[in-house]
Amino acid sequence: MHPFLRPFTLLLSIATAWAAPAGPGRPFPAASWQALGRPWLESTSDEPLFAPAFQARKAAAFRQAYLGPWDPGFAAGRFTPRIQALEATVLANLEQDIAAGAGFGPGLQPYGPEWLGRIKAQLPPAREGGFRFQPGNRAMITGNALVRLLPTMDLFMRDPDIPGEGYAFDNLQYSVLWAGTPVYLLEQTRDQAWCKVLASDCAGWIPSPSVARAGGAFVRRWRGAVLRHGLAAAIVTGTPVVDGAGRFRFHAYVGSVFPRRPGRGILIPCRSAAQRALCRPGFLAPGAGVAQPWAYTPRHAAVLWKTLLDRPYGWGNAGFRNDCSAELKHFFAPFGLWLPRGSTEQRDAGRSADLSALGLPERLAALPATGRPYRSLVWIEGHVMLYLGPLAGTSGFMAYQNLWGLRPRELPDFRAVIGRSALFPVLASYPGAPELRSLADHSRFVVTALDEDPEDH
Repeated sequence: MHPFLRPFTLLLSIATAWAAPAGPGRPFPAASWQALGRPWLESTSDEPLFAPAFQARKAAAFRQAYLGPWDPGFAAGRFTPRIQALEATVLANLEQDIAAGAGFGPGLQPYGPEWLGRIKAQLPPAREGGFRFQPGNRAMITGNALVRLLPTMDLFMRDPDIPGEGYAFDNLQYSVLWAGTPVYLLEQTRDQAWCKVLASDCAGWIPSPSVARAGGAFVRRWRGAVLRHGLAAAIVTGTPVVDGAGRFRFHAYVGSVFPRRPGRGILIPCRSAAQRALCRPGFLAPGAGVAQPWAYTPRHAAVLWKTLLDRPYGWGNAGFRNDCSAELKHFFAPFGLWLPRGSTEQRDAGRSADLSALGLPERLAALPATGRPYRSLVWIEGHVMLYLGPLAGTSGFMAYQNLWGLRPRELPDFRAVIGRSALFPVLASYPGAPELRSLADHSRFVVTALDEDPEDH
């Protein structure tokens, strides 16, 4: 049992202000879960959670994935039929939604066919044949960029009266690419305002001013710095990055990494007037960066939580914020563990134990023997969280997660909205809100050990 567990009495006020809402959502009281998570947030333990050899091996794999879009074999492996078909699927779904009157933009204004027609008119001709790597298409993200499923910043939301739709679910928002990320340029819109890029964990459209082509000299210098000196990782989210002259360039977030320079500082990318990538010396704010891999300890985990907790939920990284899988992907980056972008892919990132056939009490009872505190993910289909250990006086457990909300056990459907990153307990039921469904009571319940590879036995 975790040595810093709080007694069950802290749970008694977790939902004293809660009442079932009449509409699709209502904020869920937050004060008491913060008290429940305090023992983990205040941990000073420097006990390593990953074996040094394991962490070093994972950090090497992280660097390989980071540089992967510049490697012909890696890029070809990422350009799967699913990625090629994604845009056609998105367009077909949007056409159906618009025809059914189910697509809304800002101000809840419905979209018509002409809106989609303007976007389609900018798309390049359909790609024919397989993927052929061209060195001249290697590129670099020079400013933090939201990744979109289509080349537009227009929001596309569905019926706001349906729980889990409307705000904050922009169905065109996909992911984020931080400044300093190598990518491969796939194509541009006809007006050249947008670029479709292939990254190590996603592919999509970003505004053209956020990317620059990376020539051979740039690639050699950037890759050489990574392989010789390693990566530096941001551990304060939203920290400013300045160049050698002290000029602000962009913000770095937890999840941002950069090549280290000998002695002090990092390399950062800039975009020339000719839209070419340039290497420049840069600096993170004092105390805002570490050499990767940073030792994975409870104390260091708490350092990251202090900059990440309570940040609003960002579906697909909207607003440069995180959803459930992005939260964990970026959290583990300083520790040198590369995770895929999606929750389902993260479920398969280690050795998994499927507890879905068990009932709720049996799942919770099995978790202490199956899960590894700080090192196991819990996946429930559509959501993923980090298991931190059992919660004293309950059958539940503490989890680090970024979640939109809780669902009811029965109809009518609604969301008890949490809408942020939190140290939030997973309980069989919540005092004061018995109508809410436990996160451990969904159809799927899989526990994944991140410190064991999928093929390990």
